[in-house]
Amino acid sequence: MVGNTGHLHIERLQEGCPKLRVLRMSTSQLCLSNVPLNEQALSPGFPLLEELSVATISNDLNVSGQPFIDDQALERILKTSHKLYVLDVRGCSKVTDSSLVRIPAWDLTHLYLSGSYVTRVSDSGLDLICKKWSHSLVEIDLSWSINTLILDAAVFAISEQGEKSMLRKMDLTGSSVSLDPVKAILNNCHRLSALNLASCRGLPRGIKRLYKGHSLTELRAQLNKPDSSQESEDGGG
Repeated sequence: MVGNTGHLHIERLQEGCPKLRVLRMSTSQLCLSNVPLNEQALSPGFPLLEELSVATISNDLNVSGQPFIDDQALERILKTSHKLYVLDVRGCSKVTDSSLVRIPAWDLTHLYLSGSYVTRVSDSGLDLICKKWSHSLVEIDLSWSINTLILDAAVFAISEQGEKSMLRKMDLTGSSVSLDPVKAILNNCHRLSALNLASCRGLPRGIKRLYKGHSLTELRAQLNKPDSSQESEDGGG
């Protein structure tokens, strides 16, 4: 864990630590050093990197107005990381779908997006991101996603794996998810063991909480009943 405000010469770290498997920079207030493009191109990257955490809980701009982590920074870090399994970009408002969909890893298992750019805007490409890794995702955090249309599409994309889905945990806390994609996840993702629906205003009253184990089975049965349709909190019923 790197812990103070400053600049990180990521290319030098890549040269010196080619076998690095875990890089955690969460809340470190670090931004990457400005490096000539030719030097960036010559860097080997982190070919063995399996986990990257760059989550932030505060304003993700430094005192000079430069983002700690943006699309360019993410691409510099992950350009050869084909073995990446864990990615945490929570709170990163400058990391967009443009860089996320170009990550070279194809078998991501844990993806944490809460509060990031792709959970905040209507044309974020969140559904494309989820579709890319829908076959391998074990856990995903989409909490506090505010655009219903794009979030619903993303959740449906994950559910389309059906019995092949590896999904075990999904966090939708405080999001604007609708009922139909939640039903799709429950009915199609049979390995699901935890689903957080707390504070989801678009869902019926009485089901907005964390579900695990037996309570998840009960929720599935409840929502599959013909008379299970209820008005959401926003629906005014």
